[in-house]
Amino acid sequence: MIWPGALVQCAFFRTLHESKEEDAVNNVTRWKMSRLRLLLYVALASFLYYWLPGYIFPLLAAFSFLCLLKPTNLLFSQITGISGLGVGSVHLDWSYITAYLASPIIVPGWAQLNILFGFVVLVWIVTPIMYYTNTWGSKAFPLGTTDLYRADGSLYDITVVLDQNSKLNETAYKQYGTIRLTVMFALAYGPTFAALTSCIVHTILFHGKEIIRQFNMSITEAMNEVHAKLMARYGEAPEWWYTIVFCVNVFVACL
Repeated sequence: MIWPGALVQCAFFRTLHESKEEDAVNNVTRWKMSRLRLLLYVALASFLYYWLPGYIFPLLAAFSFLCLLKPTNLLFSQITGISGLGVGSVHLDWSYITAYLASPIIVPGWAQLNILFGFVVLVWIVTPIMYYTNTWGSKAFPLGTTDLYRADGSLYDITVVLDQNSKLNETAYKQYGTIRLTVMFALAYGPTFAALTSCIVHTILFHGKEIIRQFNMSITEAMNEVHAKLMARYGEAPEWWYTIVFCVNVFVACL
């Protein structure tokens, strides 16, 4: 099992601590620049570039050429606009690109394809179908926003349904009305609950046998792994230690 994020951290710390001699020995390629120099160049370039979308020219952060063709057309703006479906929009701000998902440099290609497929299905297919068919009365609200609304399309004032202790006043809630979400927010919010269980199912299906094998394997039996060889000189911790730590963590998490 490989963790791409951990590989990036390992490469970063290796760059900081590896000497020039070790770098020359471990990286026998045509690339003459050291890891540390490359890191400094990239850090400097990213620092200088961020002044453009972050301060000097914020339009570079996110823009849509297609939306500028017919800015007064509501339907076209909803499809191509940054605040809509974003078809044809461009993001040149790295903080925008990595705002909701991990860095595309770290995430493997197959995972990015899965994300892209899910995005196209939910955002570019399911969302417009539900919105333009007025499912859940969605046309009363904007297409894509995280704000909360009432059934008539006005913003939901959460303070109306809370008492002095910031707890829900059920009577006021029934009188004021239920909270309504935009269709895009609902479709983005709902799958996050499914993602929690899907991670468990994915791990069981694709890595279940490996986890069981590693769980049953003692540290002295896993001598083919470098870390295990280093740890083999120490005695194994009793199983009840891990059980106590697990139970304490579960108890604290439930508080």
